[in-house]
Amino acid sequence: MLMKMTGILTTVLVLQGGAMGGKKMLDFFSNLAKATVTRHEVNTISRMIYMEYMIMNNRVPRKSQSGWADFIRSQTRSASKDRDKSEDTWGTPFEVRITTPYGEETDTYEVRSAGADGLHDTEDDIVAESY
Repeated sequence: MLMKMTGILTTVLVLQGGAMGGKKMLDFFSNLAKATVTRHEVNTISRMIYMEYMIMNNRVPRKSQSGWADFIRSQTRSASKDRDKSEDTWGTPFEVRITTPYGEETDTYEVRSAGADGLHDTEDDIVAESY
């Protein structure tokens, strides 16, 4: 899907004549396509956590980030054998954060992508919250 979107956007780029500047415009559209795919992926991972853990007991197990990476890999299939599905489209591992609000019995969680800059907790992060 990412390759199709990139191909379409590249065609648009060529037809537009590169008014923004070829490389700059290509980077813009490439990051836009990656963000779209990643947004879908964090939402899918959030649904997987909900289906696997929250429906039965309202608790999400505390796992290391490598434990979450294993969970994501076991639950997803990649059309590309070259891409690790526990990483976002920029190659940064997804992060799962779990909290139990004070006085509550139900966990809340976030699935996070660091976004294009590769750094967590910045403006471009892509986040899916608990269902």
